[in-house]
Amino acid sequence: MTCLRLFLGCLLSFAVLASDARALDRVTLKDGKTVDGRVVFEGPDRIVVRVGTKDRDIAIADVVEIHSRARDDRDVVQRWEKLAPEDTKGRLELAQFAREHDLEGEARLLALSVLSKDAICEAAHVFLGNEKKLGAWLIKVGSHSIPFDRWMDARLDFSDADPMPTAHFMLRTNVPLDAACNFALELELFYLAFMDWFRPELDLYEVLEPIAVHVHADNKSYPGGTGRKGYFDPQANTVFVDVSGGLTLDVLIHESTHALLNATAARAKDARGSIPSWIDEGLADYMSLSRGGVFGHPLYASSGSNRRYFAMHAEAKKPLELSRVLALSPTDYTLSPIMGLAYAQSFTLVHFCLNGGDGAYHAKFFDFMRSCYKGKSSSTDFKAAMKIDVKAFEAEWLDWAKKHR
Repeated sequence: MTCLRLFLGCLLSFAVLASDARALDRVTLKDGKTVDGRVVFEGPDRIVVRVGTKDRDIAIADVVEIHSRARDDRDVVQRWEKLAPEDTKGRLELAQFAREHDLEGEARLLALSVLSKDAICEAAHVFLGNEKKLGAWLIKVGSHSIPFDRWMDARLDFSDADPMPTAHFMLRTNVPLDAACNFALELELFYLAFMDWFRPELDLYEVLEPIAVHVHADNKSYPGGTGRKGYFDPQANTVFVDVSGGLTLDVLIHESTHALLNATAARAKDARGSIPSWIDEGLADYMSLSRGGVFGHPLYASSGSNRRYFAMHAEAKKPLELSRVLALSPTDYTLSPIMGLAYAQSFTLVHFCLNGGDGAYHAKFFDFMRSCYKGKSSSTDFKAAMKIDVKAFEAEWLDWAKKHR
């Protein structure tokens, strides 16, 4: 079966779904009424639909059916991750499904992932709207069309790299096309893992403003210099990563965690959230260290560890006191004399709160996190939420570091 016949088969298989394409989500209620907007939260007892600029709370008991972009994106991303690289039929079927469910970014990336393996696949070119002239496939770039092979070469220069949008990110990169598609998939799978772990506890809403992520294949185009492999600029809402020396997926996840915390707190609709520096850095390391698996197929385990950080904390002649860690500022993680311990003890404190004390601190830590999302993130707020005796807590925290070094 040719590549084009595979694609035509996909179109026939999904033609019945064409009428389901939509720009807005739809919630159908038991009284027969519908609510159109964007489902920004879905919990066990309620959902929240954003209609224009207003959020409408709806009890799950009143709902008959939910069609949401968030659900569709989860479906597409999870199915994408399971597809073999050579599964052209499966990728184009999923691309068609994504297009019919208002996920054009994912649809385009799935088709491009086919072309990254087979640059002359007619079905993928037809899906993308490319035209064939004089035996060469042309791809649209703005108002112009250029040969696909020339586009493939041009995009290796970061200044000519086209944006690659997904539901929650706006990726721009000059890595080879197959790696670019995997980076996009990695970002969306990271988003799902983060939300699976923290949304139920923190009632996190969907991120509707895409986070820009710039992945640089060369250090020359990377704006961060040679001293750091990645950083997040909250003003630009952009993650920058240098992969010229390797994939550095830990850096990508670390910096993307900063971005997602910022997106769900400071950049949220009410903009009240205030994430303290020790959680911002500690949780970014926690997420990056929780990621295992190969490129494009991450496995997240929620007890990710770092023996070096535990050893730095456990073996320090003078560990930072709890009050100092709770008061850390962004500059303490740059060129300060305590930079190493700042990173190490921020991570060990987050790890201890989530996993230590035989689980005694887990719920209390999320009580504090909820207060952070309401703008109450001081050391006083932490101690009140955790209900601790500081000296006893510090001793137990240090024992936790010694145990895991």
